[in-house]
Amino acid sequence: MQITINRTIRVDAISEAEEIKIRDFFEFNDDNNNFYRMIYVIDGKINCKNFSSNYLLCTGDFILIRTREHQSIENADIKTARVILLTIDVTGYDVQKISGRIIRPNALSLQKLNILADNVRSGIWNSENYFLHEFANLTEIFLISLIKSDDETHMLNSRAANEFKNIVEIMRNNVEKPLNVKDIAEKCGMSESNLKKIFSKYSVCSVHRYFLKMKIFKAIELLDNDYNVAEISEILSFNNQNYFGVVFKKETGYSPLNYRKKFLRRL
Repeated sequence: MQITINRTIRVDAISEAEEIKIRDFFEFNDDNNNFYRMIYVIDGKINCKNFSSNYLLCTGDFILIRTREHQSIENADIKTARVILLTIDVTGYDVQKISGRIIRPNALSLQKLNILADNVRSGIWNSENYFLHEFANLTEIFLISLIKSDDETHMLNSRAANEFKNIVEIMRNNVEKPLNVKDIAEKCGMSESNLKKIFSKYSVCSVHRYFLKMKIFKAIELLDNDYNVAEISEILSFNNQNYFGVVFKKETGYSPLNYRKKFLRRL
């Protein structure tokens, strides 16, 4: 029996894939106006600006915008934002359903998006053609998952989504403190059970794991600004330097110093 595959979204090319830090302002100079830019905010808050629109994205937000419509990214907070950027040639009649919309992917789509982000961090852009082809397929699968679960995809006009954004913001503002889940719930003005319920709806991580990831993102920023491991451990309220090193390696795959040498190019 022959089965016809109706590909409503197709990724034919990727012209860039990178993780960037936005301290102030980042402007694009696009050579191909027919491509789309995928923007995923790992940590922080940014404004995506063009001639007619201004999209405010917070941690966990995703948007797909035509490159010809997108001019710049501006940090919308005093803290450095971390963003995954992909520029892709994507076609299909379902593309318009998700382009130009701020989306908070549901758990399944977010899992796929985080796999893409991990691939970007691993340097797949410099890999052999086979891995690039596989990466393009992963990108396509993620976009299709947004269409498939559109009725479950959480747009940012819902009360629960705004509560999640507030929780993440409170966690970011207290990233240097030694908070447990109970402490975070109290700062958010809610019970632990309600906090976990909202969090499980919008994140594949537990509250504790998400907060640890935030600390690691902050640690990377401090590493990039020449802080040593002992200083970072103290600033981020880890019990001791060794524990910080264990957590850092578990989340990134590298010790703090090896991460600095490999990705931050600081000796």
